[in-house]
Amino acid sequence: MAINNSVTQLNIQQNVVPTNQDSLPVKINFNVFSIVFAFFTSLIFRVAIEQSTKYSEQLEEVRNLLKYSEQLEEVPNLLKHVEGVPIKLVEIVDVLQKLCINHNFEQEIDSIVKTHYTTISNGHVSNHDQSLYEVSINFRILRHHGYYIPADVFARFKQKNGMFLEEMAKDVKGLMALYEASQLSIEGERILEEAADFSSHALKEMMPFLDEDEAIMVKNTLEHSYQRTSSTFMVKKFIKHYSGTTMSQLAEMELAKLQALHRTEVTQIFK
Repeated sequence: MAINNSVTQLNIQQNVVPTNQDSLPVKINFNVFSIVFAFFTSLIFRVAIEQSTKYSEQLEEVRNLLKYSEQLEEVPNLLKHVEGVPIKLVEIVDVLQKLCINHNFEQEIDSIVKTHYTTISNGHVSNHDQSLYEVSINFRILRHHGYYIPADVFARFKQKNGMFLEEMAKDVKGLMALYEASQLSIEGERILEEAADFSSHALKEMMPFLDEDEAIMVKNTLEHSYQRTSSTFMVKKFIKHYSGTTMSQLAEMELAKLQALHRTEVTQIFK
């Protein structure tokens, strides 16, 4: 009887063990399948997100390119709109240079500057009819492009005693233009050295009484004259000054492209 009980107990144990052994592989296979399924699902989603992001970036790039092209076309239209008004054309050339987008319009700029120089040289524009600002910006733009304009164009703004006219000390716009023009002096041009001293002193005296935007403009002019400072260094400040214009929007897009290129280059270096 004891033998039978032992046999029965043995059979039960033998039946239990195989049952557990049979079920174990099923459980392991299910876990492996779950892990693999989760991995591939995650991978698929990640690839999908990456592709979607890449597509969105490409779409945004196309949109920006179209907008950039539209803005490029706007500038020649703007030049045509002020055709026949020399000072307006010179001002646009000045803005294009300060915003570092002049390379897109080299042909138009060369034509404007050449025509303007010819007009002045032939006496069709009287220096005595122009303001300090107009004389100064004409002088600077033409000299910047290699056209010689004599420094004595500023002589009429001086008194008999050789000092600059006192009323000029209140002309902020004219003084900033005069200071920038004085940075293109040639050795021995005493009048431009005096112009630099006079304009810088007068501007510094006025700064405490100017509004915030004007004071910043004056400070930037004195500390970072366009002729003595890298144009790319000042472009952000100029963009803010000309905010809302077609040219500033174009400059913002070019600046964004340049920054993106620099980021790409840095990424490639550290790969």
